[in-house]
Amino acid sequence: GRERAAAALRRASVQLFADHHRRDFAVTVQVMELIMPILRRADPGLHRLMQETACGPMFALSWVLTGFAHTVRDAAVVKRIYDALLAAHPMLCVYMCVAVMTR
Repeated sequence: GRERAAAALRRASVQLFADHHRRDFAVTVQVMELIMPILRRADPGLHRLMQETACGPMFALSWVLTGFAHTVRDAAVVKRIYDALLAAHPMLCVYMCVAVMTR
């Protein structure tokens, strides 16, 4: 029942963020570096502006580390984001970062 579902969710959540909770941030840095090339395709103007101002993707670090929970205040929205992140390819978080930036 509910207890088994909660336990499964805890395990899945730990797996979702496991790469970002290692001793170093090598995997996280690699993930963050994917944001700019995708942004270049999605919104060349915004990409150019970010390049001109030397604004790299690290401003989105909390989004990646927490699945947007650090920024989004609506618990229902956070739950929906987590549902999507748990069910989708790990790159979804990167595409979500770009979607937030371009909207």
